[in-house]
Amino acid sequence: PDVAAADRERPRQQAHDGGRRDRLAATGLADEAESFAAGDLESILATRPGRTAADARRGVELATKAVSSAGSDANTWNTLAAARLANGEWKACLAAMQKSIELGGGTAYDWFFGAVAHQRLGHDADARACFDKAVAWAASNAPGDKELARFRREAEEALGVASPPK
Repeated sequence: PDVAAADRERPRQQAHDGGRRDRLAATGLADEAESFAAGDLESILATRPGRTAADARRGVELATKAVSSAGSDANTWNTLAAARLANGEWKACLAAMQKSIELGGGTAYDWFFGAVAHQRLGHDADARACFDKAVAWAASNAPGDKELARFRREAEEALGVASPPK
């Protein structure tokens, strides 16, 4: 690997990750903080395709620590929502989603996770409302975003909604 290129890239990546790497390191997770190039480990563990139950549990653990060190960051709360969702903690997912929204979130990331959690709890109308908000936000703010497209597919599957034709 090109270490010099990685060192040059680090400031841009840290700006992109909103300081999450530094927050992970501050929680005593320096090894985990360095184990990914950009983004955040807790989110990767909670949302990556093929995740395991152990990944989901570790994602909750890391996201909880991140929230305790950056409690006013909407993205960190959203990551906790994703981790809670992946771990089957539907009500806790919704609570984290709500906190993310209160802190200025309110993006498709929040709403897709909320749609799935509400559906799992049997709140069909709330699930659909979250899903519709997510779809509208994504169309206006992040058309073509591959990660959001994956979250949308997961929400569609949970809600039994057919994908629009391509």
